[in-house]
Amino acid sequence: MRIVPAHWTRPGRGDLAFAALVGVLFALSPLTGRTRILPSIVLGAAAAAVVLAARMRRGLRPADAPSGPTLSRPALPVIGVLALTAIVFAPTFYWLYEALTESVWRNGHGLFVPLFMVLLARHRLRRDPIRGEESSAWGFAWLVPALVLAVADAGIGSLYLSAIGLVLALPGLSLLLLGARRTRAIALPLALGVLLVPLPTLIEDAVGLRTATAALAKPMLEWVGAPVVFHQTQVRLPNGGFSLSDNCSGFAALTASFAFAALLAATARSRVRGALLLLAVYPAVAFVNGARAAALVLLVMRYGEGPIMLTTPVHGLSGIGVFIAVLGGLWLCADRAAFREAIS
Repeated sequence: MRIVPAHWTRPGRGDLAFAALVGVLFALSPLTGRTRILPSIVLGAAAAAVVLAARMRRGLRPADAPSGPTLSRPALPVIGVLALTAIVFAPTFYWLYEALTESVWRNGHGLFVPLFMVLLARHRLRRDPIRGEESSAWGFAWLVPALVLAVADAGIGSLYLSAIGLVLALPGLSLLLLGARRTRAIALPLALGVLLVPLPTLIEDAVGLRTATAALAKPMLEWVGAPVVFHQTQVRLPNGGFSLSDNCSGFAALTASFAFAALLAATARSRVRGALLLLAVYPAVAFVNGARAAALVLLVMRYGEGPIMLTTPVHGLSGIGVFIAVLGGLWLCADRAAFREAIS
């Protein structure tokens, strides 16, 4: 196989389209807040520019890379099923968009999940030596219960049943359009669809992250001799006190980091490394968020009253720092070469 050496190239239509897609996702994401239009546009433009530059800077890659298999031409009944699926799940798509763009502190990673699912699936399908069309009627075995869940949820109004139905519909659509063999090849990217389902707030207390944060912040403050008294998640200071709330628990960083770790684990060539990445998420988030809580306590003691200090940008920016630290740590420990190849 002939290898093309790294060099700069002129961007093609595919490069421009992909960069534009990434830019739109970043602009729509809640990373800058839903009401901050100008920062969102700037962030989207910067993300698109970085992606375009990366794609223009071609790395070592096979020349004339295959484009992948041909999609099966759906028969008229299949077209009807596809149209019915789109209509039934239209409210689910709208709800998911609202939920995944609501706030960076709640499921802020979800908007990027479909992109990586498509990239991983495309990479695996490109290695398929058979280019002919394939289809499997077993797709109806997945689509029927998926549609039943969506219809039932229309009466219940939970929206979670329809989201689960959408996740079930994905392998059904793959079977109808790609066939059983290719669906097995992209089973892992399809499984990442569970990360699309927004997590309910009641799970935040169940994982015990607030308690873990307080438990780790306490010895850090004792080590520097801070006169602080902890009562579970309550913090008592000489000049006041405050509580480690759900917003300070690090739960948003936990969900985003687990999604990122799942993506890295799915692309890692070593299953052991992938498993360790997943196992490292919770302790990493708890430790970094504990250090964040300890730093905020010291700032409150040094510069002002707790409630006033926690309303400043320092509070939110420190939370973003938890995201950056944990995600960066996972990236450094990941099989980065395999990840780049998997999404190329």
